[in-house]
Amino acid sequence: MTKSRIIRFAVMLPKDKARKIRIPERIESLCQQEGIEVTTIDAFKLKEDKIEANFDIVLHKIFDYFNEPELTVEQMQDVIQNCKDFFEQNPKMIVLDDTEKYRKCTDRLYCTRIMRECSLFVDGIQVFVPKSLEIAAGLPSDQVRDMLSEAKINFPILVKPMYTSDRKMSLVFSLDDVNEKCSPSLVQEFYNHNDVMYKVFVMNNRYNVIQRPSIKNYEKDPHQKPIFLDSRDVSKMGRGFHPEIHKSDPSKQTWQSSFSNPDILNKSVLNSLCVKLRDASGLKMFGFDLLVVRETGHYAIVDLNPFPGFKGIPDDVFADDFVQMLKDLVFSK
Repeated sequence: MTKSRIIRFAVMLPKDKARKIRIPERIESLCQQEGIEVTTIDAFKLKEDKIEANFDIVLHKIFDYFNEPELTVEQMQDVIQNCKDFFEQNPKMIVLDDTEKYRKCTDRLYCTRIMRECSLFVDGIQVFVPKSLEIAAGLPSDQVRDMLSEAKINFPILVKPMYTSDRKMSLVFSLDDVNEKCSPSLVQEFYNHNDVMYKVFVMNNRYNVIQRPSIKNYEKDPHQKPIFLDSRDVSKMGRGFHPEIHKSDPSKQTWQSSFSNPDILNKSVLNSLCVKLRDASGLKMFGFDLLVVRETGHYAIVDLNPFPGFKGIPDDVFADDFVQMLKDLVFSK
């Protein structure tokens, strides 16, 4: 395929996701300059509009239709199946990202396995996944406590829901406070990290890093009551100051990024880690969260997001990275 020809790019996103990530608005100008035709497809009209499949590449987030409140379950299933049929009927079209690989990465347990496979040691820095344990649904409190004891999970622990779309979590400090509400979940050891999270956004061969607020340091204290939280209150800007979570008001702090500080994290570590995660997950667009452990300086990778909003990335950087990804994927076929 010659690099001089036009790339035909289709966008198939639920309204809420399109609004948050601002595609195609965020990339339209550069796409015009680079000879990329952008078409927005309404997934609900795939069949009635009889869309001709002459696209080189399509961007989707079809499983987010399950989060559309105005749809019935049957309508959700229909629109998702229509999208899958459209992809399967056009095998030469690049699907960004592969639907099955994307679906698997909405499961937090699967993501944890992927992240663990990508553990590495570079420049004296260990990248690791905190010790974790799956708690199946319906288990009684005594059995859950026995499982944690046998696995030698250290407290405090983060109790996370099994699916990445669920934001409710809890920080538990004692085995005595573990109960049936902890199932189903993924339990993960909590490491102090000076209340800073590093969000890494990946587009194929490129990545960007931004700092975000995180849970403040907590020492081991079996008398501390559990803290119930929404992950968006922890790390999203503009969600307010929560003293039980934050050390200080996030809105009054300066948060760095790889734009303001290119050496915000070790580049050799990130280069290797991004490639390993991309290859292991099969995703081209994804994000992951890193913590720098207070006591050791090692990197704990704690979450993988199959389609983040790339919030905090300047529009010109986002557009340049996105367009380069499209060109790399299409012209490498």
